[in-house]
Amino acid sequence: MNDLEPMIRCDHVSKVYPMGRRGLMELLRRQQAKKHRALKDVTLDIAPGEVIGLVGLNGSGKSTLTRIISGVSQPTTGAAKINGTVGMLTPRTGLNGTLTGRENIYYKCLLLGFSMQEIRQMMDSIIAFAELEEFIDRPLKTYSSGMASRLGFAICAHTNPDILIVDEALAVGDQSYMDKCIGWINEYKQQGHCVIFVSHSVSQMNGLCDRVLWLHKGECIGLGSTEEILPAYQAFAKEYSKIKNDPNAAFPSLKKYQDRIAKGKK
Repeated sequence: MNDLEPMIRCDHVSKVYPMGRRGLMELLRRQQAKKHRALKDVTLDIAPGEVIGLVGLNGSGKSTLTRIISGVSQPTTGAAKINGTVGMLTPRTGLNGTLTGRENIYYKCLLLGFSMQEIRQMMDSIIAFAELEEFIDRPLKTYSSGMASRLGFAICAHTNPDILIVDEALAVGDQSYMDKCIGWINEYKQQGHCVIFVSHSVSQMNGLCDRVLWLHKGECIGLGSTEEILPAYQAFAKEYSKIKNDPNAAFPSLKKYQDRIAKGKK
């Protein structure tokens, strides 16, 4: 990482949730509630111009971390310092199914503080980037998931946040449009912006990310280059997929993968 002031600094961030209705009632009675620890002591700095990938099984804490960085959620302990505006992009993020594509552009951009004049000036470019000229005046609920994702990405690309969180937004759609979005992300990072990229696609991460954070049950298993983290994570995920439906199988040893990462750093 370079020596510039981090755009994102997570300092020993943890997030704990009460578990279920009973946990909430116990909490209200000021008794000890059962708790789910979604994040545990995660520390991460992200510099301007850096793309960080997040990997982990479902329930590993990736979404919790991105919600904290976006400001939607606050850490239970620790601190998250964000230097800049944050755009969060998931399939259909912030889009209204009853509105047309064009109306969604107005709606989303107005929420982000743009004037009507500014939106009109961007409109044709957003529609062209999304490649939705024939469909822009149809309700969003008639769009495929890929079309909705393209519209969301096009809006985000034109509103130019300082920090962009891409959470599985490139998991839908055709390859040519994915390549177009990846090209835009590479240009975006060259301008000094930073990106958090959440994906199950190792090939996309290899092509985009400078570093990768591997989370498991809220804990950091490894943080390093794509060459250090992704092969170890892939091997773990492959081993896990073989035993996940076998109640008698032993869970894969995380320590051996941490040792593998440490060995790769030497």
